[in-house]
This record gives sequence, structure tokens and C-alpha cells, in this order.
Amino acid sequence: MPELESGVVAAATTADVARTLYVTSEPGRDVARVQQIALSIVAPAALNDVSVQAPDILAGLQDSVGEDLGTFAGNLLLIVLSGGAVLTVMVVSADVLVRRSDLGRRRALGASRQAVALLIMTQTAAAAGTGAILGTAIGALAGATWATTPPAVFLIGTATLSLL
Repeated sequence: MPELESGVVAAATTADVARTLYVTSEPGRDVARVQQIALSIVAPAALNDVSVQAPDILAGLQDSVGEDLGTFAGNLLLIVLSGGAVLTVMVVSADVLVRRSDLGRRRALGASRQAVALLIMTQTAAAAGTGAILGTAIGALAGATWATTPPAVFLIGTATLSLL
């Protein structure tokens, strides 16, 4: 509500009548306690003279939107990591095709299939580890710049998932 973005407190005389009083609080505050404080400030002659409406529907909506955003974020992360996995397979396959003669030479000189496969996996893991560390560090730095640093558990989880 744009009309509630700023407020003014003014002394009222006994002749003044206010029909509506809006009270806002920070998210997570105890609504019942805020209601008690507002009623003690207004101090009506009888409680029947005052009607208090708490935004229970808005709190439910906030929870619902939070769940929807959480689901969306999880699905988006899954899509991004799946896309990354597909791209990694494509790059490693292209690298093997480009280095086919080098890998064949190693086999001809006596390297076993396992040794060649281990060489490819080690090179891929080194590149993936470097990318995960740099990507997580750059993401955390960017988040700190915008004052929205994600929790450390999230950063560690994202880096771990990117290595899988």
C-alpha cells in the first residue's frame, strides 16, 4: 500500500475521531503482541468499540509463495546442473576425440586401458574442481557485493553438486 510507506504521528484532541488505524510490523514479529500494544495505545472505552483484523491470509500467502519459490529454485538448480553435466560430457568426448592419437600412442607404449581412463578422469576432475572452487568463490563475492550472501551450507552444497 503506497499510502502506508510513510507515517505521521500527530496529537489528537478529544473531539477528533479516527475511524481507521493501520499498524505494520516487521516480518516475523508476534502479531498477537503487536495487537496488544496497539490496543493499549488506543485504549478504547470498551473492546467492542474496536475491531482488530490480523492479516492471517497474507501470512498464509507468504508461506505459500515461499514454498513455491523454494520449489522453483530447486528445479532451476537441477536444470542448471543437468545442463552442466551434459556440457561436461560433450567437452570430455570432444577432448578424447581430439587427443585420440596421443591416447593411442600411450596404449601402444604399454599403458593399460585403466591408466588411460584414469588420466582422462584426473584431468576432467582437476578442471571441474578448479571451476567449482572459482565459480563458488566468484558467486559468494558477487553475493557479498550485493549484500545477499547465501549461507555457507548452500555454497558448499552447490560446489559439491557441481563436482558430481
